[in-house]
Parts: sequence; structure tokens; C-alpha cells
Amino acid sequence: MLHHLTILRAVAVILVLVFHYNNTLLASGFIGVDIFFIISGYLITMVSLKRVNDINGLKQFYIKRVMRIYPVFLFVSFVVIFLLSLIEYLELETLTMFRDTILAQSNFRAEKINLDYFGSNNNNYLLHLWTISIELQFYLFFPLLMLFTKTRKNILFLTMSLVISSLIILAFERSYYDSLGRMFAFCSG
Repeated sequence: MLHHLTILRAVAVILVLVFHYNNTLLASGFIGVDIFFIISGYLITMVSLKRVNDINGLKQFYIKRVMRIYPVFLFVSFVVIFLLSLIEYLELETLTMFRDTILAQSNFRAEKINLDYFGSNNNNYLLHLWTISIELQFYLFFPLLMLFTKTRKNILFLTMSLVISSLIILAFERSYYDSLGRMFAFCSG
């Protein structure tokens, strides 16, 4: 199964890269982001079902997530910020997006200032980090909810409730960056 997930991740990366390179070549390449969310939803659910049985298991889960995500995120962000400071004026908005991603809320920031992901984004070179914020939000709340729902029947009810809520939000196209609207992809996994 992990081999299939690796292939699916590679497809998602290619879709996103082609879309960012030239969105006329592959107009729906942004679907790669949803594929990543589906994979994350599947993996986190499987890990949570196996390991998050008590508060200590939940604590270990959070420590592993932080250690897996933050070192790479911080390294890449610092490199981008450093290079930007060398070659052009570093926008305050880029630094604000970095801060908000550390706090797992850059998607809320992008929504608040009404950034158009597919249009001009005011040279905010860290805008793409909104996906990390949504992943962190999912990692924070979903295992916690699973811990307190206890039975598989309740977990299924919780998941279906998130899917229905997400579909309603998507139907009204509230925001591209909306966390709950993206739960459909996570719960599909």
C-alpha cells in the first residue's frame, strides 16, 4: 500500500509543478493539493486508529508530527526569506505568512486579506504554505476527536459529519483556503 501512496504522491507533485509552471498546460493541476490532503487523511487516520488510544499516545503523535513537519518547513522558509532579502525587497506580507504558518493559521491570513491563489498574490512567496496550516489543523483536531469518540461507529459518524459540512461549504464556495471546506479531501482518505 505504501508503494501506491508513493506513486500517488509523485503524481500529485507532478500535477502541482506543471500547473505552477504553466497553468494552461494542465488547467486542473491544482487537484494535486487535494490528492495530498487525501493521502494525509488516510495516513493520519490509520496512525490515529493504531496509536492514539490515550493521552500519552496522543502526545507522542503530536511530537512526531511536529518533528516531521517543522524542521523541513523552517529550513525551506528561512532559505526563501534569506534569498529574497538578497535579491529583492522582502515584503512584510511574506514574513507575516511565515509567522502565521508557524502558528498553523496562514490559510486564515490568506482568506482574511483575500489573496487570489490563482492570480496576483503581491509577491508573497510563502503563500503556498497555506496547505501546511490546513494539514497542521487537521493533525491537531482529528486525532483528538478520534480519541474522545472511542468507538468505530462514532468515528464513522464524526467523519461523515465532517464530509457533509465540508460539502456544504464547498457548495457555497466560501473560500479556497477554508479548513472545513478542505475536510472533504482529508476524510475521503
